[in-house]
Amino acid sequence: MDAVKAILSHRSIRSYKDKEIPAETVDLLLRCAVRAPVTAMGHFYSILVVRDQAKKDQLRDVCGGQGALRSSTYFLFCADFHRTELLADALGVERGIHGYTALVIGTVDATLAAQNLAIAAESMELGTCYVGSVLHKAFTVCEVFDLPPRTIPLFCLAVGFPNEDPELRPRLPTEALVHLDRYREPAAEEIPAFIDSIGSSFAGERPVSRSLEGKKSFVRGLIQGSWWQSGEEELRKALTRQGFDKELDKELR
Repeated sequence: MDAVKAILSHRSIRSYKDKEIPAETVDLLLRCAVRAPVTAMGHFYSILVVRDQAKKDQLRDVCGGQGALRSSTYFLFCADFHRTELLADALGVERGIHGYTALVIGTVDATLAAQNLAIAAESMELGTCYVGSVLHKAFTVCEVFDLPPRTIPLFCLAVGFPNEDPELRPRLPTEALVHLDRYREPAAEEIPAFIDSIGSSFAGERPVSRSLEGKKSFVRGLIQGSWWQSGEEELRKALTRQGFDKELDKELR
């Protein structure tokens, strides 16, 4: 029930106490992470534990000084096919998982492990926050952490002792996300409620009051993706730097 309570009460924590997580707790969190399901026993991910203050400062600067990146420990999750290459070389075979397939299953494996870690941390009354701007700055993050070829940083999970108690952020209603036996096309009259739910979200820990037009504008901006345009260019550079580009180009031909 501690896990269920942690899931239902999840809030992203962006303000943390200046207090280190004990090493044994970090070890326990990592043990929870690696017990997550993996694709075909491939373990196509890696976790970088970032506790060195200089590295933490670098990552925070790269990601725009986000408040969440002032926690005691960062866990940087990466899709990892470098280790797969090493195993292939040792066994004298060619790696058969490439391109989009590699990126998708590596992302799935990393995300399952991260969510295991997040639920475990929150069940211990630690705070967590996913930092997606790592992907927006993927090329620079590769350089900061000297990541080997065939690895891509996906996101960071910040973990620490909470120094705030924010409200729960809204979510789309269950009926908007869950389908029974087949995909259910939402009725036109349902869409305004979806817009209202997403538009009622708030930035950081501070609720905001938006008019109906304000909510529409907020959702319109999310859908149009202006928040991602710079990240797309950075990710493309990172895919080239890490050696995924030729595999992806080959699949497109």
